[in-house]
Formats: sequence, structure tokens, C-alpha cells
Amino acid sequence: MIITQAPLKYVQGVGIINDVGELVKKSGKSFLVLSSKTPLRLYKDIMEKSFATANVKGVFELFGGEITLAERDRVATIIKNSGDKIDAVIGLGGGKTLDAAKSVANQVNLPTICIPTIASNDAPCSALSVMYSEEGHVCDVEFYAANPSLVIVDSEIIMRSPARMLMSGVGDALATYYEARVCFEHGYGNCFGSDISNAAIAIATTCRDVLFADAYEAKLAVEKGIVNKALENIIEANSYLSSIGFESGGLSCAHSIQDAFTTIPECHDATLHGERVAFGTLSLLALENLLGLNKGRENEFDDVLNFCKKVGLPVSFKELFVTENAEEKVKGFMSVACTVEPHLYHMPPGTTPELMYDAIMIANKLGSK
Repeated sequence: MIITQAPLKYVQGVGIINDVGELVKKSGKSFLVLSSKTPLRLYKDIMEKSFATANVKGVFELFGGEITLAERDRVATIIKNSGDKIDAVIGLGGGKTLDAAKSVANQVNLPTICIPTIASNDAPCSALSVMYSEEGHVCDVEFYAANPSLVIVDSEIIMRSPARMLMSGVGDALATYYEARVCFEHGYGNCFGSDISNAAIAIATTCRDVLFADAYEAKLAVEKGIVNKALENIIEANSYLSSIGFESGGLSCAHSIQDAFTTIPECHDATLHGERVAFGTLSLLALENLLGLNKGRENEFDDVLNFCKKVGLPVSFKELFVTENAEEKVKGFMSVACTVEPHLYHMPPGTTPELMYDAIMIANKLGSK
């Protein structure tokens, strides 16, 4: 059996935040909009005007900043106690805000609409939320029966965010193909527990190709304050292709290594999710090399390393802000890095904690050069 999932509808373009009312009105008449602070300040008036034009209502609620069980339950209680019937939950903001909106919507059995204001990860289209502890560490992943019903991506809003955010999304999307390939080649399932479809692998492959072709030019476009075809392509890759590719294609240890690095406070505080995933991808490729799984693609590690350096993604412990007692800290998180969870993180066959440690150290050594 194969399962491939995607949002019911994905809309991307310049200035479409002005049309949000028309875009959401097929989903209902009343919405709770969960938004982080800056998007609330910048886009609330625009959205309210558009809602009024479309004869729908939006109730705005400020996101607490961290997606914890307590925050999810707080917002869910607001919906349950609302005098008005809420038809859907709209998430407006970055990845954590969108994941929180999905978690809240799942809690109260409503559809989710995602409006990302950055393209730093593939949260907008996915059917899951990464949950955090009160201390800020990854503690769980919630999976949902369906992806968001609607995803609205305003390319001009994404362009206004820092180039580093966009490149973090590139780092997250970079893992999509290499992790899906591990699952596809070695018979692992995807995030839904099914076999992997040819469509999923095709999407993951296209995601990689778009990144290599357009990421650097898209970075320059953001730095210049323009929206061009390269930027549109990277927004789609970060937001849509990566999401469908990782969920329907499967995950491997690039993401488990990312999780492990979040346990190092200085790394967690100073780096973004996609930046850590990019280094995890290098470590995955180094691991495949150690296991002899790189036949016919011996230059792949160097190609990915050079790509990361070109677009400004971290390739060493130093660039991840892990500068003191790095070896001991990496050894300390190996139990996290080697966690194999069904349908979540699938390791290349033959992986041991010792080999994974060696791969991480090799990735750092080559990146440091």
C-alpha cells in the first residue's frame, strides 16, 4: 500500500494577502487567526479589511511563542468557549505558529489554513506538528489525518523576511531528497507508515534540483528586495515540494541529528532548524560513505558541501556555535541522534552509534576545511 498526501489547495503569488477573505470563505464564515507578534502588527488590518469585503469574520489571537501542550490547550480552550462558531483555525507566522495552529485545530476537530510569513521550513503544508518542552527542546511529533485544507503564500511577504530565514528553509528542504532516498532504497516506510510512491520520490528529486538551480539567485533576490522567478521557485520548494517530499517520502537521520543538536543550548539558541538539518544532511552523506552505500555517487558529499557553503548554510561545529568540548557534547547526544522511531527516522542499514558519531565528526572536519 502507498499513501501520498498534500494540502487540499496551495496558492502562491505576490500580494495575495489582500485576497485572503475570498480565498478562505469557501472554508467557512468565522475563523480564529493564531498569529505571532510581528505578523499580527503588520497584516491584521489588511486581513480584517479583506475579511469584511468577503463577509467573513476573523478573531485574532496572539501565539505564545513556543508550541507546547500548555499553549495548545490554552488556544483550544478559547475556541471551545467562544460564543461564535469557529469554522477553521488560521495560522499566520513562522513554522512554530503554523504547527501550533495545526495542533489546536486537531484538538478541536477543525480544518487548518496556513499563511506563512517566512519560508524557513516546510511546516505550512505538512500534516504534523513538532512539539517542544517548556525548556524549548523537541519532545514529540503529532501526526494528523489530513494536511491543511488551504495554504496561502504571499511571495512578497516572504521576500521581506531575512535571507537567512529563506536559506534555513533551503537547509530543511535539502534533506528531503537524501532522506527519502534512504527510505526508498532500503524499503522503509514514509511518515504515514506506507510504502513510498514514485510520485513522492519524483517530488523529492525535483525539490533537490530546484534548490541547486535557484537557491543562490533567490538569496540575492531577497537581499535586493525583489521577487523573481528564482525566489518563487525556492518558496515553492521550501514550502510545498519539501513538505510533500518528506512526509510521503520518509525521514532519516539528518533530522534526528538536528534534534540532537537542539540539546546543546548554545546551538539551539543561535541556529535555526534548517541550518541544523543542513549539517545533518552532510552527516547522513558521510555516514553513507562510511557504510559503502555511495557507489556511483562518490562526489555527492562534496557537491552538497559546496552548495551549503555557497548559500551560507553551516558546515561545521563552529558555524553551529558548538566551539567548546564539541566531541564530548556530540557523544552526549548520540542516544538522541540514534533514536529510531517507527515511520519517523529511518537509519541507513548498518548504522551504529559509533559509525554515526564518526560520520558527524567527518562532516565537521571536512566542513572546517
